[in-house]
Amino acid sequence: MLYRGCRTYTRFQSTEAARVLKDQHFSHILDGKAPNFLQEQGSDTRVIVGKEKQPLDFNYFLFHLEKFKKMSDLPTGFGRNQLHESLKDKEKTNELLIDIKSRFEDIDYSFGYGSKIFSQGSKVDVSNSQIDMIYAVTDTKAWHEKNLAKNGNDYSFLKYLGINSIKKIGELGAGVYFNPYINVALKNGKEIELKYGVTSIDALRRDLQNWETLYMAGRLHKPVAIIDNNPQLSILNQFNLTNAVKLALLLHDGRTISEKELFLIIASLSYMGDPRMKVNGENPDKIKNIVDNQFDLFQKLYKPIFKFIPHLIELESSGVTGKVFKVKLNEENVGRTLLELPSSFRARFFENYPSIEDPVVNNIDNDLTSLKKLAYNELKEIG
Repeated sequence: MLYRGCRTYTRFQSTEAARVLKDQHFSHILDGKAPNFLQEQGSDTRVIVGKEKQPLDFNYFLFHLEKFKKMSDLPTGFGRNQLHESLKDKEKTNELLIDIKSRFEDIDYSFGYGSKIFSQGSKVDVSNSQIDMIYAVTDTKAWHEKNLAKNGNDYSFLKYLGINSIKKIGELGAGVYFNPYINVALKNGKEIELKYGVTSIDALRRDLQNWETLYMAGRLHKPVAIIDNNPQLSILNQFNLTNAVKLALLLHDGRTISEKELFLIIASLSYMGDPRMKVNGENPDKIKNIVDNQFDLFQKLYKPIFKFIPHLIELESSGVTGKVFKVKLNEENVGRTLLELPSSFRARFFENYPSIEDPVVNNIDNDLTSLKKLAYNELKEIG
């Protein structure tokens, strides 16, 4: 929850910020016009307007998601930062996760995550850890029905309640159904322990775009090992990563921010309000361990994202310990940045401050307005 005493709230109460929030309608969010020309620069895609290069505007892609049916429909190099190419044992990791995935069918998007795949430091004992996977499928009911027939032992007693019960339970909370502690025999004869979560493509899309629960979107704020990719989710995750940087900048105190400071805030977003962090159910140094031991992966993940928001950050210095950016959050940028955050998070914010109207919601029809009526899980203790 954003509290009245925090620095972020104070910014919004200023005269100029309030004017921006009330008077700016952001009609460009709805125009959906195609860029004139796309120039590919590795993983950085930019729009050419006249003679000037401007950061890619996601609006065209977000409003035309259905046009992107296969990865080749995307601009060359788009989303490459999301892949784990710089992981030292990439080939070994790929081989392992593909081997595990071969026991399942009809998976549209999948990724591995967690301490068994990405190091959290030598002090973190992963000998008894499971390999964590998320599988996104088109139809969860049909998928579980087929998987029950093939891998019935993966399921708990819930399988006796029927496929509809499994589907409904999987739709609760973050919209992921988990099967933990599954012993999987690999092709090389070894066995590993697997925990896999199954979600729908639609649920994952909503969380990436709207931050409905920030559970899956938060996972993807950190490095993951994507095995099966999807062009629409690649677009939405780039949008998700950009919003993570924007929110981290709003929560940061200071006129400059180092990459490490930024990554620590981003990595903490999905853990805010997590009861395990408050009752010592998780290592209190977990966030620091993740960033310290995956720093180069974070750098690769967010490198093109910084180029999308030159109005918010500007490179000030670069050294062996990483980059330092100048934060360009004046009062007008604060208001604009808030309005550009995902709709569910933005709705929670404006519900806390009813005196400030949300011009985006008020100028879009019932689709966004109805989102405000959902029971959103709040981010706790921000600020």
